[in-house]
Amino acid sequence: MTQINTVAVIGLGSIALRHRRNLKQTYTSATVLAMSASGRIPEQEVACADYIVSDIQSLIAAKPFMVIVASPSTLHAEHSIPLLEAGSMLGAGTLDRFFNIVLPSTKASFITAASLGFAHTVGEFGVILMIGGNIPGETRVLSIALFDHVEAFDYAQAHLLAISLLAGSMVLLSAIYLLNRAAPKTPKTAKKAKGK
Repeated sequence: MTQINTVAVIGLGSIALRHRRNLKQTYTSATVLAMSASGRIPEQEVACADYIVSDIQSLIAAKPFMVIVASPSTLHAEHSIPLLEAGSMLGAGTLDRFFNIVLPSTKASFITAASLGFAHTVGEFGVILMIGGNIPGETRVLSIALFDHVEAFDYAQAHLLAISLLAGSMVLLSAIYLLNRAAPKTPKTAKKAKGK
C-alpha cells in the first residue's frame, strides 16, 4: 500500500471539515493541509488541519499525495431559499420556481458536471474495450485509437492524437473556468442579512 504523507483539502466549510476529519481518522500519520477556496486566510483556527496554506504555490511546494476540492454544488442554495419561499407565497408553481430560481443559481454546477462527465467519457479506455470492443468506425474513441497507434509503433500519429486530446481538454477546462467566472456571485443583500 502506498504511504500517504500529505493531503490537501481546499475549502473551509462543513464539507471540507468532514473531509479533513475523515482523513485524520483514516491516515493518522498524514499531514492534512487546509486552503481557502477564495485564497483568504481564516481568522480562526481551522479544525482537523495541521497547516493552513495561503496560496497555490505553497500548496504545490508541499507536494500533497492528493488534493480534495470540497466545494458544494449548492453554494448559492442558502441564498435561494428565501427566494423560493417568496415565490411560493406569490403563487409560483414548483416547476416555475425550479426553472426561475433554483436552476439559475446552480447553473455553473450543472455545466461543470456535464462537461467533466463528457471529458471523462472521451478519455475512457478500459470500459469501452471490455463492453464495446474495438470496432473501427463504431466503438473506437480517441483513447483507443491512440493505444492502437502506440501498439503499431506509429508514434507520429500517436503524438498527434495525444496533442489533440490535450488541446481538447484544455479548451474544455478553459470553457468551464470561463462559464464559472461568469456565474452570478453571492448576492450582497444575502451577505448583509447573514451578518446581522
